[in-house]
Amino acid sequence: MPKVEVTYSGLIMQEIGRRRELRELPHGATLGDLLQTLEREHGEPVRDLLFDERRSLLSQALVAVNGTSVRDLAMPVGRDNAVVRILVMSPMMIGG
Repeated sequence: MPKVEVTYSGLIMQEIGRRRELRELPHGATLGDLLQTLEREHGEPVRDLLFDERRSLLSQALVAVNGTSVRDLAMPVGRDNAVVRILVMSPMMIGG
């Protein structure tokens, strides 16, 4: 299984309690698959930091895959050497 490096910043780092981890994902796994795994492991607080009621990323949830900002949950991340960075800012920091 491919290993993906996940780095957390901001509110999600506080919730998860770590800055970085390696995750094994099946080949072809998507960003949505990765985020659902995090939600299952860490529960409602993580879900509430990442998703709106339609299961779209909230505006304060910023995700980059290999240095490129991504909002598409169908983006493939299940490959070796993928680096996923997740930053969740306070809504006050973005004007909300």
